[in-house]
Amino acid sequence: MVAIMYDYYTGRVASFTDYYSFDGTEWSPIEGVYVLSDDDYDSMGDPGAYNNFSSSAPPSEYLPAFLKIKFPYAQSGDIKVIVYKYYSGSTNTYAKEYHYDGSDWAEYDAIVAVTNQFIHNGEGWVFDPTETYTMGSSDFQFIVDYVEATFGESYIDSYGTADFYYGAGSYYNNFDLRSGKWNDQEFDSWEDAIEEALATVLLPEIFPNATILVNGVDMFYVVVFDTYSGADATYSMRFKVTTESPLAFELVDGTTLQEKRLKYTF
Repeated sequence: MVAIMYDYYTGRVASFTDYYSFDGTEWSPIEGVYVLSDDDYDSMGDPGAYNNFSSSAPPSEYLPAFLKIKFPYAQSGDIKVIVYKYYSGSTNTYAKEYHYDGSDWAEYDAIVAVTNQFIHNGEGWVFDPTETYTMGSSDFQFIVDYVEATFGESYIDSYGTADFYYGAGSYYNNFDLRSGKWNDQEFDSWEDAIEEALATVLLPEIFPNATILVNGVDMFYVVVFDTYSGADATYSMRFKVTTESPLAFELVDGTTLQEKRLKYTF
C-alpha cells in the first residue's frame, strides 16, 4: 500500500492523502483507510506516551477495542485499514486491515494454509491435481435412487436403501459384492458394475465442472469406496474426463487399494 499526499488548489490550497494498493498487475484506490491521530493514541492510554505503538504496547492489544469505540455503528462485513506508527529503534509507519464480523474487529490474516499433492513422473515431482473423493451414505443412496428411477423398483430392496443392479447400499455404506447383490446378467464382474455406477451416475453429480486438464496437467478423479463380500474391504477407482460437454468419465485404473500420495503443506 502506498499513500499519496498532495496539495490541491481551488481558490485555496487544501492537502489530501489517497491510498492505493498493488495486486501484482495494477494499482487500485483503497477505501476505508483511517490514519491514527495523536488524540487517538492518547485515547488508548500507553500508546499516547509517544503517539506510537511498540513491543510493550502492540497494536493487536489496542486496535480491536479502539475500532469498536471509534466505529460504533459498523456493520458485519465492514473493513477498515488502520495506518499507525510503530517504534522499534526508529519510528515507521505501517497498516493493518481489520474485518468486522458483527461483534468484533479482527486483523485480516493474508496467509492461507494450503495442502497440495505432488506425484513423481520419473524425472521430478510435479503438481498432481487429482481429486480424491470418499463415498458416504448419501452417495450410495443417490445411486440407489438412480437405479429405482431408471430400472424400476424390482431392483430395490424393501427398505429402499439398497439396489441389486450395481450393488450399492446406503445403510451399510458400501457396494455388496456377493452373488445376487448386483446384476450379473448385465455385467461380467462386480468391478464392471461399480465402474458404471461411478462413471455414469455418481461422478457427473459430484464433479459437474470436471475438466480434462488443470494447468496443463492431466486431471484424474479417484473415488474411494467400501465393499462387502463376506468381509469388509476398501477400494478405489481412478477416472479421467474424456469430454467436458457432454461430461463423460472413463476408467483409468481398475479397482485397487486406496492410493497414497506424498503431500506437502505450504
